[in-house]
Amino acid sequence: MNLKHLTDDCLLKDTIALVKRERAITTELLHHLKEIESRKLFCDLRCSSLFDYCTRILGYSGSSAHRRIMAARLIADLPEIEHKIESGKLNLITIASASVFFKQENIQTPQARRDVLHQLENLNKNDCEKKLFEISGKTISVREEKKRISVDKVKVSMVLSDETVDKLYKIQCLLPRKYSNEALVNLMADIVIKVLLKKKFKLLN
Repeated sequence: MNLKHLTDDCLLKDTIALVKRERAITTELLHHLKEIESRKLFCDLRCSSLFDYCTRILGYSGSSAHRRIMAARLIADLPEIEHKIESGKLNLITIASASVFFKQENIQTPQARRDVLHQLENLNKNDCEKKLFEISGKTISVREEKKRISVDKVKVSMVLSDETVDKLYKIQCLLPRKYSNEALVNLMADIVIKVLLKKKFKLLN
């Protein structure tokens, strides 16, 4: 598709219109999936479940299928979130995260679920995860570890603060090209070593 003929203004307006249509189509798809599940039509196609149908027949990835199924089931219980999907206040990733959260925290009542979803409106994935931890008041304990996985490689697991992660992301953005995690750590280590050696040299003199 060649869009070179469109003016900047038309291109921006068309994009906004397409996003609105995409959200409307998404909610329509969710209703279809829920109805297919209620009728168990996937059995007619020799699929073991709605998830099997979504991945094998519709061609969705596992994560995409899971998000749509979770959203379809939640819309059946809370019809009002359909309008929030269409307006962009809630997206499929947020709804899927909320659905898992409801199960983990045993949140059953519609009003309690509405209260949680209201707090998740207009949040990106990272902020959504932070808000759910805030609501639950829980912290997952993760043990840092170092494990050898080959002759010349060691897998390192560590826990970082949001501030540290943001700094690493900023470094990636400032670099002229994208580095792998290992290359980035190597680069930072080389810089630190040079700085420390320079300071040590000054002290010796």
